[in-house]
Amino acid sequence: MPNPQKQQWRFRREGDRDEGVVVSAAEGLRWIEDGVLTGEDEVSPSGKIQWCLLGDHPYWGQQLSGSGRVHDVIEDEADPDMTSMIDVVFQLIIFFMLAATLTVQKTLDSPHQKQQQQGAAATESELKDEHVFVSLSADGTVQVNEETIAPESHSTLKDVLKNAISEMDNSEMVLDAPDDVKHEYVIAVLDAAAGAEVNKVLLVTKPEGGDAAQ
Repeated sequence: MPNPQKQQWRFRREGDRDEGVVVSAAEGLRWIEDGVLTGEDEVSPSGKIQWCLLGDHPYWGQQLSGSGRVHDVIEDEADPDMTSMIDVVFQLIIFFMLAATLTVQKTLDSPHQKQQQQGAAATESELKDEHVFVSLSADGTVQVNEETIAPESHSTLKDVLKNAISEMDNSEMVLDAPDDVKHEYVIAVLDAAAGAEVNKVLLVTKPEGGDAAQ
């Protein structure tokens, strides 16, 4: 069997149908090392046309393996493009993070009307002595203990309530509001109470012919 290193060889690029280029074995090895030829190109002995894939040829396949070219081609074909998959994974992570986010809201413990009616009666003066007492008028005027706050100054309610809680050392608030007061005024007072870290809001009911009842 002729020595492959002393033969002339015919090479052609993948997909070509011409007669190829005849070069020495040494030149073919240089082409492999330079990356000009890969396992998908074709080779044939120069004396006869018998094309074979370079990677499948007994001699040239070994040369490709030694240069790492066959391995590189196989890795390129086997490794999928992970860019799109990584983008999808990140989007899913962001979605689940947002879906799992819990909005923490401060709540005020307001007793049920029936429970209020069943509770022990207390006079208005007693409630003022033991709690932060807030009176809400129909026009939106708020009175916190002895301090009066006009409707246009509701933004200061939170600070006023904080000071009142600190002075009385009691975080429970009593709210006295008429039936005809606007809903937005009540909400403003409750929001301020939440911001001032009031633990409980007690509503005042006034039975007919009597004083305030808790």
